[in-house]
Amino acid sequence: PDGSNIEAVFHGEAKRSGAAVEISF
Repeated sequence: PDGSNIEAVFHGEAKRSGAAVEISF
């Protein structure tokens, strides 16, 4: 459950920032 939430948050931030993508991956 936590992983899903974190993934959703990261995806949302990634769309807005893009830096999140680098940090996430």
